[in-house]
Amino acid sequence: MTNASRPARRFLVPVVVALLLVAATQVVSAFFGRPDDPAATAEVPQLPAPAFSTSGPAPDAAVLQRKVDAALEDSPGTVEVSVVDAVTGKQVAHVGEGEALIPASSLKVLTGTAVVSTLGLEDQWVTRTVLDKRGSGAPVVWLVAGGDVMLNPGASDAKAVNGRAGLKTLAEQTAKELKASGALDEADGSLKVGVDTRMFTGPALNPDWADDLVSTNNVTEIAPIALYAGRSEASHTSPVVRNPDEHALEVFTDHLQSAVKSGKKSVEVKQASGKTKPGFDAVDPFEPGSVEGQLAAVHSATVREQLAYGEAHSDNVILETYGRLVGIKRGHEGSTQGAIEGVKQALEELGVETNELVMRDTSGLSDKNRVQAGTLADVMALTLNDGSATQPARRDLAFVPSLLPRAGVNGTMETRLDGKKTKALVLAKTGTLADVISLTGVVTTKEGRPLGFSIIFNDVEGNLDAARASADAVATALADCGCQ
Repeated sequence: MTNASRPARRFLVPVVVALLLVAATQVVSAFFGRPDDPAATAEVPQLPAPAFSTSGPAPDAAVLQRKVDAALEDSPGTVEVSVVDAVTGKQVAHVGEGEALIPASSLKVLTGTAVVSTLGLEDQWVTRTVLDKRGSGAPVVWLVAGGDVMLNPGASDAKAVNGRAGLKTLAEQTAKELKASGALDEADGSLKVGVDTRMFTGPALNPDWADDLVSTNNVTEIAPIALYAGRSEASHTSPVVRNPDEHALEVFTDHLQSAVKSGKKSVEVKQASGKTKPGFDAVDPFEPGSVEGQLAAVHSATVREQLAYGEAHSDNVILETYGRLVGIKRGHEGSTQGAIEGVKQALEELGVETNELVMRDTSGLSDKNRVQAGTLADVMALTLNDGSATQPARRDLAFVPSLLPRAGVNGTMETRLDGKKTKALVLAKTGTLADVISLTGVVTTKEGRPLGFSIIFNDVEGNLDAARASADAVATALADCGCQ
């Protein structure tokens, strides 16, 4: 390659990713800037067909291996590295014996891939109210959870991703329908409300999670309804709220009380007792239409937008929720175990080897999770595959790389790898737990060859910064490698 040709390589980000980013120009704030910014648009681009006809030459594996080894000199702890050529599907560099290590949030790329291959990217989650009449007793208005954990406590905001559907809007629409139908008059001054969360089962807090993960605002109870992904404000750094389903009901109750005020007649809105159960069948979260007894409904941002937000900010509540939704869609329970079974099933259908994969959650918070770096790198390469590798091309998976934070640009990669050799050229999911650092994503060589990679450090004994620097050094070596 001549010096004159080298600058052109900067425009050879993996072709699929490059096309996606170009197509997403109008929605970059929703995916890559600040997804919680009110300016985020609701428009979503069409997925371009993957194309690899301009891919660069394959790297010399021996040269690439030497560069990876050099980048890891004096690195701490136990390390596993895998680099896979996305065109051939073959591993071109590796470090370690293939041991399955604790992946931390790198596990989220598996969940994200399962979501993309299982759910409709343009689907939206519906939060409804349903009137449940109970003979002579006070009727109950049920706030029916539908999987949207990014509700707005106020009015719906069509331009927001985090906070698209608003509980105030839902309450106002519900009150309007109650008045129009005469249900308020029939209520005889008393109206009860409850929250229906039957779509999720099992413990709301995973018993495999460390006790301090809640107090450090990493996660809260997982429920099929929440405001701002279980946080007190729209910012992804705000404190978590305990029992987010109960919090959502409290907010909705207050809004409904205000909305039902009419004329001289007073109607008191109270929460139903915990013993009160819905008198109707559980609502299918994948049913977009109206259900029997429905009063009103609000719709979330699309799966595509919410997942992009969750991956960019490494949001544990969002990825745990989506894991359960994958499980439900695939016929499993809406529990942690159902989520794990659903994600594994999706990966196996894609031809991903899962024999050494141990999942205890779908966010990567558990230190009992185990995955091989090769599995993560294989999945990343698969998302860039045009059909020339061993597995057939999956057009829907081409969206997965664009979910990842871009080096030096946004999300958890905003302050990392921001030099000329790597900025915006490395797309990667970061991972951090006590004594664990990981980095998993996609990159191109100087000749434009797309690679999937994963770097996992365990047992770093407090040397998180050193491990993180070593991971970044490997990513830089991959991005800057001519390797011919």
